[in-house]
Amino acid sequence: MDTKENLVKQLLSECKIYTDKPTTKLGGQSAGMTYYPTIVEHESLEIKFSINYHKSMYKNRELGLTLMELALSEIIK
Repeated sequence: MDTKENLVKQLLSECKIYTDKPTTKLGGQSAGMTYYPTIVEHESLEIKFSINYHKSMYKNRELGLTLMELALSEIIK
């Protein structure tokens, strides 16, 4: 079991985490709203999560890392 957890941690450390900011300005009723999805991506495994559930980017980041960890542990089974 310990090697599985180490492999998941190693794969998590290889993930890229970034915020997807739109290139165009929002207008109308959406003006001033800052809802940018946080993206957690593992390029070599081709897994990508885009999280925009919370208003907080920190909470979206934590949720994305949790989902990535669950996905990686399912793959390694």
